[in-house]
Amino acid sequence: MDRRSNASGCTPRAGRHLPRSYLPPATRRNAPGRSLPVACVPRRPTRRSGLPADFPRIRILEKSARVSEGLLFVTPRPFLAIVDNNGVPRFHRRGDATLWNFRPHATGPLIDGRRVRYSVSRQDGVELLDWQLAAIRTVNVVGDLNRADRHDFLITREGNFLFVAYQPATRDPCAAPQSCRDEYLDSVIQEVTPSGDEVFRWNSWDHFERSDCELSKDYAHLNSMQISADDIIASFWTCSQVLRIDRSGSTGAVEWQLGGTEPSRPAGTEYLELVGDDTADNEFCGQHQATLTGGGRLVLFDNGIGCSGPRKNRPRFTRVAEYDVSSGTQASYVREFRLPASQGAADHWGGVTVLSNGHWLVTWGARRGLRAADPSATIAVSEYDPATDTALFHMHMSRNGTDIATYRVYREPEAAVSIPLNLP
Repeated sequence: MDRRSNASGCTPRAGRHLPRSYLPPATRRNAPGRSLPVACVPRRPTRRSGLPADFPRIRILEKSARVSEGLLFVTPRPFLAIVDNNGVPRFHRRGDATLWNFRPHATGPLIDGRRVRYSVSRQDGVELLDWQLAAIRTVNVVGDLNRADRHDFLITREGNFLFVAYQPATRDPCAAPQSCRDEYLDSVIQEVTPSGDEVFRWNSWDHFERSDCELSKDYAHLNSMQISADDIIASFWTCSQVLRIDRSGSTGAVEWQLGGTEPSRPAGTEYLELVGDDTADNEFCGQHQATLTGGGRLVLFDNGIGCSGPRKNRPRFTRVAEYDVSSGTQASYVREFRLPASQGAADHWGGVTVLSNGHWLVTWGARRGLRAADPSATIAVSEYDPATDTALFHMHMSRNGTDIATYRVYREPEAAVSIPLNLP
């Protein structure tokens, strides 16, 4: 269904004859008591037949003919949902307020005789789903770790599970003779086989300058992972840094660091200097979902919160930023896609998925205290073509007049998604 509208707020429909009650007001005044050929029908809200009363209202604000084909995977808590480009929910399931990160997986293992195709992160672990979106089982970290954190979860090409977790530890980061001994939460990456064996672990404590990170117990706050050439690209929110971590050699060494200050590290660790990002004072802050592309470009969602450099003195803004890191020594600014100032800035959440066609699929995160001129026009999800600097798609979600955000958003070809006929 094409929802592009003209200035009167109605949707083109060539050659249609509709009852007078369906015509826009200006047209009705000129057509008393009869039907006329019309060029458009009023844009109406997405049909909600069969949806729970508290399911968010979805409105497509903009849609280009060049928007990518496929279905969107979103998590408007307490629901997980699959939505098409017209804003029509094709699948939904009620969960609870702890649901995060409903995502597809290309290479899932066989568990209990069923192939893993999707997952959804929850407070008590990661629920694995099959091709029919039916639950298989809930998996979790092993050993001395308490439970998987919800920020991210990956399945490796070997079929192993890559978890984010926290590990409490008593630390004293102050130099003698001072002491500031306290309980801290280390960010941990753990790789576990489907049979429950740990095959890789990485701990954040020895890999950051304390001055780069917020003075809190959750000093690193790992919020995204990507497997690239068998290494891990990891984003750390409270340190405003992205690290490339050696997984292929199982050493856990940091191969390069982007963001923060240049630390004293062993030889073999590169500090990628940010250059050319003048409008942001060569700084990204409080970022989410960093992705290294095959062309040596790093794309990340820059919340613009918790800045520690000169940018902290600028008005806040949120954007997706792209850097060229192919040199191995610098991160050269390439371009950005900025959330309009009228839409506020993301205090938390947010992310960008780089699609196979190069487009950026963006969730703009949660914006506390946003007072938009038109609350029904706030943007939750966008698709952007960086090659032509064109926004192709904007989607709004709300409940009872309050904006609803999704932690992440993914897109899958419709032919690759098997939705059960007995929709919930």
